[in-house]
Amino acid sequence: MDDSKQKIALFIDADNAPANKFEDVLSEVAKYGVVTIRKAYGNWKKSSIKPWRRAIPSWCEMRERKNRHSITGSFMVYLMRIVCI
Repeated sequence: MDDSKQKIALFIDADNAPANKFEDVLSEVAKYGVVTIRKAYGNWKKSSIKPWRRAIPSWCEMRERKNRHSITGSFMVYLMRIVCI
């Protein structure tokens, strides 16, 4: 890996993003640096996001609770852990 390129962490809300666009996203992001972290988050019990399991190896299962924003909150907590390291 070229140390002069920016390191990029790519976090995906798999509940709201189609997996078939992932390669397009990677191509665009590659213009700005090297993706060193790839994570997809979502409720993996939903059949609509199963394609993400094939598209990205690092995924995190999060279950919906009463509050529909609970997955987003968990996602943000993990993101802040990465940023603060």
